[in-house]
Amino acid sequence: MPRHFLFLKLAYQTGMCLLALVAVTLAAIDLTSEAAEWEVTADRVIYWIFVLDYVVRFSISRSKWLFVKDHVWDLLAIIPFDVLFRLFRFASKPRAVRAARPRTSCC
Repeated sequence: MPRHFLFLKLAYQTGMCLLALVAVTLAAIDLTSEAAEWEVTADRVIYWIFVLDYVVRFSISRSKWLFVKDHVWDLLAIIPFDVLFRLFRFASKPRAVRAARPRTSCC
């Protein structure tokens, strides 16, 4: 691989790691105190950079299923927590409905 490609790959990985560190720092600030407007905006911009990164890498991958399988943590990282929790709540409702249904005994 040519040296400039190695440099670009290293720059990309370094940039993504720095964005992840900033995102974690912003999340910690948000948990300990109310985040300022610029912190919320920076967090949203970083989130959309991660979403765009995943979508681009997914779209250029040759095997889509293998990409998702190999990058499942990246996918989970870009799903907002509230959506994830709603999905879990929705998935558990059929069990709750079945448990609450009156039982009829035939014998």
